Amino acid sequence: MGLWAGLLGVAAEWYCNARFTSLVLSQKNQEVAPWRLYEKVKGFTVDDGCLVGAGLGLAASVPALFLRRLAIPRWTRCLGLVNAGACTGVVGGHAYLQYTGERKKAYARLDRQRERRSIAFWDLFWNKQAIARFSPLVQLYIRHNALWYAQQLPESAFSQAEDHGIDTAEFRGLNPQATTPDSSYAQDDQSYYLPPFDYAEDLKYISVEATHAKIEEHEAEIAALLKEAEFILFISAHRQYEYCHLRDADDEERRQRLEELQVLQITYNKLRSAAEQLQSRLINWRMSLQHKAIMDSPISTTRPLRAWLPASQHDFTTHNPALAIQELQRTQTALDAEIKSFEASIAYPGYAREKKERWRMDLEDGRSLLRVADRIVWEFEKMQDAARERSASEESEAAGRARLGQQPGVAAVAEREEEGPVAAAAAASKPADTGLEIGKS
Repeated sequence: MGLWAGLLGVAAEWYCNARFTSLVLSQKNQEVAPWRLYEKVKGFTVDDGCLVGAGLGLAASVPALFLRRLAIPRWTRCLGLVNAGACTGVVGGHAYLQYTGERKKAYARLDRQRERRSIAFWDLFWNKQAIARFSPLVQLYIRHNALWYAQQLPESAFSQAEDHGIDTAEFRGLNPQATTPDSSYAQDDQSYYLPPFDYAEDLKYISVEATHAKIEEHEAEIAALLKEAEFILFISAHRQYEYCHLRDADDEERRQRLEELQVLQITYNKLRSAAEQLQSRLINWRMSLQHKAIMDSPISTTRPLRAWLPASQHDFTTHNPALAIQELQRTQTALDAEIKSFEASIAYPGYAREKKERWRMDLEDGRSLLRVADRIVWEFEKMQDAARERSASEESEAAGRARLGQQPGVAAVAEREEEGPVAAAAAASKPADTGLEIGKS
């Protein structure tokens, strides 16, 4: 029976490695660790106590081999003493580890490993695409471990499920703006934040002809999108006229017509958004072509800054960037939330070391971006203060001119001050009544 039980265990282990472990590791781009009969450790373990006790039991059974007459066979006596010595060594090893405090630490590590194992099974259970690759027997095994051992999950797995890799449509629908380290990128070797590119090096490799051809294609696509959006708006206005002039219509027909108007409005918004995105891309491409032409020219170092700036009808030297500051503050809030999420994930003991190392790098990138955003906001706030001071001074000057305009003589002096000092002096010496006296020509 023992031999059959051993063979059954070997078969079960082989089936688990072939149909379950290897598939899970292949999905995560990890290699299967080689099998080892033993592994060297740094400290004392219960296995060491078992081996020491078994050795002592075998040593105690050696004298029985030289006895002539025994009530039981010699090999039975030796096996019994070895078994008793091994059990005694296991109990002694547990007692020693309990005395040194290593047993309590080991149980704490075991609890963390169980939580990680339960999180992994829970994540795999809700990943329908991954579980479909397994055989029915392995699917039953995953379902059993995910549901029956759910009590081993940490409490935060139920209150904040997205922090533990549960990436289902239901959770994403409840929190569509959630940005978590597990659900943000599929592979662990990918960065959470896109790295910036070198703009000067990118200008060197821009193909002018290909870019112009792509611009023409986008312009035609933008025209088509805008025409289609105008068509949708025309149809929507026609449907709105029909709805507003309904006479005999039940609630079901009114509801259907309102839903038609809603769908048409959504389609119109999507078409306009697609056209605006392409238009924004074309603006950046045209500016890059402008910069490339300046860089390729032999006098690029002597060209003024004005040649690099895009054409605009506004004077941004006196601009108040209030809306830009609001958008940057939203970016700061989002970066701060992502940084806190990375810090919480790194501090949680249930994740693998590789993920934590990846998150530490992303955490540094997020902090660097937050510092850059703070610096830009500070510069924009200085521009905003200067614009407000300029606006306040202009308002005070306008109010002073309005007060001066209420006095005719003073207003005339002010007007002549603008014309010149001589005219202003003549106007000041001349009386207010400029009519001729009687008897003087």
